[in-house]
Amino acid sequence: YLIEATFNTATVRCALKEFPTATWTSPWRDDSQSAFTTERFAVSVGRKPAVAGKIPIQLGQGRAFGDGRHVTTRLCLQVLEQMELSRGTFLDVGCGNGILSIAAAKLSCARVIGTEIDESILTEARANAALNLVAVEWRCEDRPQALEGKCDVVVANILWPGFRDLLPDLTACLRHSGMLILAGYNVRDRDDVNEAVVVADREMRFVNAHEESGWLAGIWRYP
Repeated sequence: YLIEATFNTATVRCALKEFPTATWTSPWRDDSQSAFTTERFAVSVGRKPAVAGKIPIQLGQGRAFGDGRHVTTRLCLQVLEQMELSRGTFLDVGCGNGILSIAAAKLSCARVIGTEIDESILTEARANAALNLVAVEWRCEDRPQALEGKCDVVVANILWPGFRDLLPDLTACLRHSGMLILAGYNVRDRDDVNEAVVVADREMRFVNAHEESGWLAGIWRYP
């Protein structure tokens, strides 16, 4: 198609090309056998990983975020595998395909909750949990709701500034000594994110951050 428009004395011509609706998903499907490992996990899309000494996470093919090709997912896994999660409550806000919730369940977390704003994404997460034989409570909600007993760990792997408005809700879900993990921001946003967390709750204390390729997964503790 060719569109022509005239603004004052200038003429602008734009060419539009039509693509099949499925084209954008094809590279994802063609690369469905991607796999990676962390210190404790072996993750694979489309087949069950078999890496000696690693905790396997198998993911089905899908469109939801979280297969590990983005560095923030790997950073979050690295943070989780260093935590003591057994007997705790874990909340995964914006869970995508459920990879972090599945990881928490495989680390013997007593209660795992994953939330998303889109029921179709939760369908994918449920299927992945079934593949891995783990129990997760899935919730479709715009904002995380207050939980009875509150949480030991709350994670939000959501692109900044998408989680800015959620911060008061995220910190409200933490019990004392609970940990907040935020990913999806880069080194340029570090100061803005730190400031936003303090504005949301002045009692939050920064612990540290894992960094890779300019991306960060920051950790805060509620006193």
